[in-house]
Amino acid sequence: MRKPPCLTLCMLVRDDESWIVRCFNSVKDIVDEIIIVDIGSSDRTIEICQSFEAQVFRFPWNGNFSDACNLGLEHATGDWILWLHADEELDENDRNKLRTHLDKKEYNAFSLPLFTYYGKVPVTENAIHTSHIRLFRNRMGYHFTHPIYEKLNIQGVENDQRIHSLDVKIHQYRYLNDVMKKRKQEDTGIERTFHPLVQSFITKRNYIMSLDLLEKLEPIGLSNDWLNSMKGLSFIGIGLSSKAQVLLSNVSGSSLYYLPSLEALCILAWVEGKFDEADMYVKQIETITDHDERASAFRLLHQLFTKNHVDDTKKMDTEVVYDVFGKLLELRGKKQLEQLSVFVHGTGNAALERKMIELAGEFGYAPMNIVSSENLQESTLSYVEHALSQQNISKARNLYKQILYYSPFQDDIRGKLTAALFLELSQLLSTQVTLHPNLTNLSQAVTRLQSAFEIPFHPS
Repeated sequence: MRKPPCLTLCMLVRDDESWIVRCFNSVKDIVDEIIIVDIGSSDRTIEICQSFEAQVFRFPWNGNFSDACNLGLEHATGDWILWLHADEELDENDRNKLRTHLDKKEYNAFSLPLFTYYGKVPVTENAIHTSHIRLFRNRMGYHFTHPIYEKLNIQGVENDQRIHSLDVKIHQYRYLNDVMKKRKQEDTGIERTFHPLVQSFITKRNYIMSLDLLEKLEPIGLSNDWLNSMKGLSFIGIGLSSKAQVLLSNVSGSSLYYLPSLEALCILAWVEGKFDEADMYVKQIETITDHDERASAFRLLHQLFTKNHVDDTKKMDTEVVYDVFGKLLELRGKKQLEQLSVFVHGTGNAALERKMIELAGEFGYAPMNIVSSENLQESTLSYVEHALSQQNISKARNLYKQILYYSPFQDDIRGKLTAALFLELSQLLSTQVTLHPNLTNLSQAVTRLQSAFEIPFHPS
């Protein structure tokens, strides 16, 4: 009988005694090994970890969080690694599903939905929903990068086909008011604590929320470089390019935020037709990154905007293209979409075409000149399934609308669009009924209507 895959939990900790027990209790029955890297706890954190039979490795602090995380990966012996933070837990209704996916040989990494709560209590209306790769095979070359905001080098190891979504929710409590009060005195840097939340707002294109939070944080002593970078990216999102340029230009060259600021300034230069200035930014990006894949993508994109062709689209990092095209669509809207769609269609690069379809759907547009309507429908439906598996109903709704843009007389797609609309409305009402009991009858009526339509996808 074949031995089942071994699962290792890896965590980085410091003074987490107040919440780490909850995390351990959520995984103790599904993991085979616990590897803890401690970066200087002075409370009972290590004692608690050892009570759960964890192996604890002390890391002499060097200011680099990724180095500490990678020490944990080096000591993990499991076939798979589950990465969590001490202030997180796996959903009690989902956790047992996790191990059933470890035998799927076609995937090397899984993206899990992350619900980040803020405010006084962890309720749905006070949550930000994102997805992150937290489950991945061991000994595949994965490691963490970036000294402050540890990031897995997933794009350097895998293509999109080897990564899959897994509906096992992670609940994160670090931004709840009581947790924030306890963390306020930590010397890891306040910006490290708040950066993921602000970045989540920016990634979700919720720039009003990011700017509102940054304004509230300004008096508590955050670095000017971080504030200027985050504010600049947010101002780009709401179309205030001149304000963004001033802020991004003031990020110092020695800062960790200098590179993303240069990238944003380069995009603004492209939009404004300042190609000599953009070329200067690309050269700076190449120098800083030592001509890595991300820099190569910026060089190729510069070719696109200056010469209307690209030497080798196979070398283009699709994640970089997705980020850049997203900002271009924010700044120039549908006018930009036509140019980008024509370019992507001309490359014959299937990965880029999929990214373009996904991005157009995010903005509620139908991509032009991408593929035939039959292939478009097939590709788009795969993205619908992916969106619904992550419970992203609004994205699924936009993708169904794309299909109908090309083929308006498909009753089955219209039915699925209607089902998605009712599901979205039902979910919205369900979160409000406890606060507004007068909505109960409406919520029940919508639920009954929803049941009359085919629900397009049930997450397994």
